[in-house]
Amino acid sequence: MTYMVEIENLVKSYGGLAAVDDVSLKVMKGEFICIVGPSGCGKTTLLNLIGGFITRDSGEVKINGKSVEKPRKEAIMVFQDFEQLFSWKTLESNVIFPLVDLKISKEEKKKRASTYISMMKLDGFENYYPKELSGGMKQRGAIARALVTNPEILLMDEPFGSLDAQTKQELQNSFREVWQKTGTTVIFVTHDVREALLLADRIVVMNKGKISRIFENPDKMPTDIRVREVTDAILL
Repeated sequence: MTYMVEIENLVKSYGGLAAVDDVSLKVMKGEFICIVGPSGCGKTTLLNLIGGFITRDSGEVKINGKSVEKPRKEAIMVFQDFEQLFSWKTLESNVIFPLVDLKISKEEKKKRASTYISMMKLDGFENYYPKELSGGMKQRGAIARALVTNPEILLMDEPFGSLDAQTKQELQNSFREVWQKTGTTVIFVTHDVREALLLADRIVVMNKGKISRIFENPDKMPTDIRVREVTDAILL
């Protein structure tokens, strides 16, 4: 079995309080994991530890069998904030930006950017600036930019949390389609249990810095029964 991410006995404390407390988890290549739990349970801290954006106190995080000591190009983060795109660049230029240092032709860069712009249903907006885009379109652009380098792991910190209900549903459906096409490994933090049940292969419930339960989610159907089951686990 191929594991993309291996977390073993991971600990991170702030001021003597453990934000992540002895967490172990293995994520398979191409798997979609959602992390849920109450505010302050350690979800975002765990995501940042996986990405190498903060240092751990003890334990281990490995990507492709190699210890994570700092941010790596294999793992790209998408945040909740709408203002992730460079305001002075067009949408197309924003998506192309991560490709600047690659030794590929300008035409190939534009072609690759166009592929992901199209995947995120932003065709026709290539020459628009971020100020001319809606919040949902900015998030689509941020996801396209994250995917354009073909990262092995996409780390997502409540990326749809600030959107209105209709835009959120549209983006969830669009992103699920993109994930199915790309096969990228996704680790996705959310407060929305229905969102987790719609998207994830497995749902990891965190409480007080620990993983309290893991739900298999093969059907990806956010029925009322399943929502109650996961919500009850969060509230324990």
